Amino acid sequence: MVEREEIGMSWGARTGAVAVMVFLALGLTFGASAAVADTGDIIAPSDPESPEENSGWQAGTCNAEPPETTDFCSVETPGQFFEQASGHPQWGFTQIIVKHDEPVPGAERPVGQLKTVRVDLPVGLSVNPQATEQCPLATFEADPASCPPGSVVGKSEVTGTAPPLFQPPVELPPSTVYNIVPVEGEAARFGFELGGKHVFLRANVAWDGDFHEGFTIDAPETPSLEGLVEGLVLKNRFVFDGRAGDGTFITTPSTCFGPAVPSSPFVHLYSTRLRADSYEQPNPTFPDGSSFFESRIPPGTEPRECGSIPFDPSIGVNPGTTQTDSPSGPAIAVHVPFEPPTIAEIAQEKTKQANSYVREAQVTMPPGMGLNPSAASGGLQTCTDAQFGLGSHNEANGCPAASRIGSVSIDTPPLPDGSLTGSVYVGQQLSRDPTSGKEYRIFVEALSQRYGIFVRLEGKVSADPSTGRLTTTFEGREVEGIGGTKIPKGLPQVPFSTFTLDFNDGDHAVLTSPGACGPNKTTTAMTPWSGNPPATPSGDFTLTGLPTGGACPQTLGERPFGPSVNAGVANNRAGAFSPLHMDIARSDGNQELKGVDVTLPPGLTAKLKGVDYCPEAALAAAANADG
Repeated sequence: MVEREEIGMSWGARTGAVAVMVFLALGLTFGASAAVADTGDIIAPSDPESPEENSGWQAGTCNAEPPETTDFCSVETPGQFFEQASGHPQWGFTQIIVKHDEPVPGAERPVGQLKTVRVDLPVGLSVNPQATEQCPLATFEADPASCPPGSVVGKSEVTGTAPPLFQPPVELPPSTVYNIVPVEGEAARFGFELGGKHVFLRANVAWDGDFHEGFTIDAPETPSLEGLVEGLVLKNRFVFDGRAGDGTFITTPSTCFGPAVPSSPFVHLYSTRLRADSYEQPNPTFPDGSSFFESRIPPGTEPRECGSIPFDPSIGVNPGTTQTDSPSGPAIAVHVPFEPPTIAEIAQEKTKQANSYVREAQVTMPPGMGLNPSAASGGLQTCTDAQFGLGSHNEANGCPAASRIGSVSIDTPPLPDGSLTGSVYVGQQLSRDPTSGKEYRIFVEALSQRYGIFVRLEGKVSADPSTGRLTTTFEGREVEGIGGTKIPKGLPQVPFSTFTLDFNDGDHAVLTSPGACGPNKTTTAMTPWSGNPPATPSGDFTLTGLPTGGACPQTLGERPFGPSVNAGVANNRAGAFSPLHMDIARSDGNQELKGVDVTLPPGLTAKLKGVDYCPEAALAAAANADG
C-alpha cells in the first residue's frame, strides 16, 4: 500500500523537467504493465466493513485538513469528520489509490492506467456551483491561472513515482481546481491543469432515480517520458472547499438515520461510491456493469444536531381572478429559505445549518375553491402513467397537449434562477373515490435541457366529503438507489428555494374561485426530511366582487340566488306523445342548488306502461357511488 512520505523533490526535478501529469481527481494513473477490466482490478483493495487509512477508496466531509492539522482526514481520524446534518463542512475529500505491486523494496508500481472514473455522492449531499464565481470554459482552456480567484473551489494532490523506475513515492505540488461554466447538458463542471493537460469533472443528477449527484472524469491517455520509462501515478487526494464563495458550496444531507452500522437498514445511505475502468481493457458501456467500491462514514460517526435543523417554508397564493365563484387559474408558490452564512459567521468560522429538504407537501385550498365542471367541456384530456414516464429514463414525456393545465417553475440554489421550468398535466383517473387521491391527479414536470436535469412528480388530489375542500399531496415514492439501497418514500432530497405551480386561466380553467370574498385561507402541512415536526404555513387572499357585478359577499349565505328554468315539449299537439326537456341553470356567483321541486302543467303526464323498473341492487349501488 502507499505510505505517505515527506519528499522535498519536485516532479520536474525527478523527471529532468519533463512535465507529464495526469488527473487523478478521484483517481488517474498512467504507464501500465497489466491489463485490467473492473474497478477492483485497477483500484487498490478497499473493504467498507473494515476501512483503513490506506484503503483504495475513501471519501467524506471534514472539519480539518493539513496544514490546519497534522493528520489527513480519514477513517482513522473520526474526530476530524464533519457530522453536522444539513451543514456546510469545511472540506469534502476523495482519495483513491491505484492498485500496485512492489518490484523492489520501497518501490511501488501501478498495475494500469485509469480511463474513466465515476463517483456517486450520497443521497442529499449537495454541491452548489452558484456559491462561487464561475470561470468561462474558454478562459480556463487558454490559461487556468487567468480564471477569477473567486472560482477556486479546491485542490488535487497527486502522489507518484519518478523515473528511473522503482523510485520511492513522491508527493507533487497541489493543482488548483476551478468552478467552470458547464457545457450544454451538464449540471456543473470543475477542472484543473496538470502537466499541460486539462481535466474536467462533469457533474450530473440521477433524476430518474434518487436524485443523488455524481461526477464523471475522462482521464487522458498519457504518453511515455521521452522514450525512457512511463510515469507512474499512485495516489490522488482531491479536496473541495466546502465553504467556498458564499459559504454554501457543500451541504450535507438533512436526514438523520443514525450511524452506518451493519445492523442499520440505512448502513449504505451515507456512502460515496466509485467505479473505474482502464485503458488496457476499457468497458465500452462504462459505468454500466462496473463494480462499486463503497466508502462509508467512519465507524462511530453519524449525522448530528438534527433537532436544530431549521425548517421555515412559506406559501403564497394568487387566485388568478378578483371575482367570486368564477373560473380560476391560481398560482401557488412554496418558498424554502436557503441562506448563506453572514460575514460575521464566516469570520468566526461558525457553521449555519440549511433548511431541511421537503419530504412531503400537502396543500389544502380554501373552502369553496373547487373543480370547474366546464374544464371537461373544453376538450381536456388525461395523461397516463406510461405517457408521463414517472421515474423513467425517457427525456420526453408523451402526455397529450390537451392534458396540459398549467406551468411549473422551480428555483434551486445549485442552478441559476429560472433554469427549471415545465408543465402541469391532468393524470388519468384510477379510482372513483374522491378521498383516495387517485380519482383526481396532476403530473408535474420541470426540466432544464441546459443543465441536463428533469424533475417529474405526481400530485394526488383528494376532496373532503363533508366540506368539498381539495387537498393536493406530493409525497414522492420509494426508490432503489445504488447497490439496491432502498431510499425511504419522499420527495427528492435536493434543495429548492421556490416551487411555483401556475394553473391555466380562462373559461375552462380547472378550478373555480371561492364563493365569498374572504379572506380565503390556503393551508399546508410540510414534512421535513430531518424528522422534525411538520411546518404548517398558510396564505390568504381576498376577492373583490361578483362575476355579475355588485358587492362581494362576505359569507356564502350573502350570495344572490336566482336560478333560471326553461321547460317544454318537442311536440305541441294536444294529447300527443312528446319528449320533455327541462334546463335548470345557476349563474356564476349564485348560491348552489340544494334541491329542485318540479310541478308539471295540468294534463302533462307520463306513460309508465312497458318501462322496466330499475332493480333495487342497482339503486343501492348507485347510492354508494361517489364522484
